Amino acid sequence: MRKYSLIILLVLLVSCVAPDAIKPTSTPLPLSATPAPTQTPEPDPTITQSPEATQTSIPNPAAIIAKVEGGPISFILVGGSQNGNWISSADMEGEITVDSEYQLYTAYEFQDWITGKGLVYEPICDQHYVTFDPISISQSAVGISGEWAVMPRTPLEISTDSEIYLQAVAAWLVEQAPSQPIVSINKIWQVDVDGDSVNEVFINATHFAEPTGHNVEPRDYSVVLMRTVIGSDVATIKLVGDYYSEAVANRFPLTYNLEFIGDLNADGQLEVVVGVSRWEGTGVMVFEIDGEDAQLVLSVMCSH
Repeated sequence: MRKYSLIILLVLLVSCVAPDAIKPTSTPLPLSATPAPTQTPEPDPTITQSPEATQTSIPNPAAIIAKVEGGPISFILVGGSQNGNWISSADMEGEITVDSEYQLYTAYEFQDWITGKGLVYEPICDQHYVTFDPISISQSAVGISGEWAVMPRTPLEISTDSEIYLQAVAAWLVEQAPSQPIVSINKIWQVDVDGDSVNEVFINATHFAEPTGHNVEPRDYSVVLMRTVIGSDVATIKLVGDYYSEAVANRFPLTYNLEFIGDLNADGQLEVVVGVSRWEGTGVMVFEIDGEDAQLVLSVMCSH
């Protein structure tokens, strides 16, 4: 009897021990574990998040005017657009009123709404210019007499020392003539033209051995190139440009300047505005981009 009492006492003592006093030698893994949070990677610099392109109805033709590098203080009438269609400068003359209002943009931002004072014909150039009260903008600018968002996506300026684009220009120059290229880039802009979240890159490169603007030497050039993704490849496409393989006196070469990229016809896609200058002459070209195709849709030139 005493033996059985001792056994019962031992059982009671064991059952009174606290559960956490007996610990396993190793902690078992849980059946399911929440994965540790991961850091979101930085977005690829060639990708931008862009709004989808939308078509805007334009009841009246919208004028496009521009003041470009090396040009006069006044704004030349480049042309216009209506419901996605382009209108030549000559056909827009009758649509300009004295008090037309314009959205005014420089390369990277909206400046203000300005009111025109009238349309002036320049017989020497055979072009029309829109006049304004004095405005404090000395740089290139583009005006639109419409009310849509002309700059839904803003160009990003890239260093002209970027090695990949120096090589791209060098490769284009070698295609023109198999000689040692002289690479001189003065502007690089990156922007999503068609709203597909993939950027295009525009390169403005110019080299003239003689700065007078009269003559050209071998390997002189001025060009605006576009780098764009086609399938799994990147292609370099010329929007506009000239290359000179031999010396020519009194050639009066054209210089092409990348001036502005924006939606000039309210279709949600961006057009490229190129200023043109030469000895006693300036002009404006507008290019519409469709994949790897660059189409000249508007062009005016004043050459004295």
